[in-house]
Amino acid sequence: MATSIQELIEGKLSKKLGASFKVYSKQLEGYELDRRMFIQTIELLIEIDERQQFMIEELGVDLITFEDKHFRVIENLFNLLYAPEQIRFIEKYIYDRPSKKKKRTVTLLYNGEDERTFPFNTPEDLWEIIQTLQS
Repeated sequence: MATSIQELIEGKLSKKLGASFKVYSKQLEGYELDRRMFIQTIELLIEIDERQQFMIEELGVDLITFEDKHFRVIENLFNLLYAPEQIRFIEKYIYDRPSKKKKRTVTLLYNGEDERTFPFNTPEDLWEIIQTLQS
């Protein structure tokens, strides 16, 4: 009989702690799942970009030609999901990052009338801007 991950965790912790309890898991759905996947994707793209820069600057190895098709797939998926204005913010965030000490903000026309200023320093900030641009 197959054992679920919850049962494995319960068994291990019960033996370790000597207490009885139940472990539950909650699946993320909708907005929160989209948000977490977006943030993780942006963080991974930044790591890839930083690795590329390191390899070029420190090792003199340019793998961009080998990774170009991967980036085109990612760009195509973004193009399917987001409007051109949203994509410009995503690209600016990933590829035009100032030093970590410098704080950035973005001012957007909110609801077509009022200006609203957003921080532009973390993937979470970028998510909020992208969501505002969808409205």
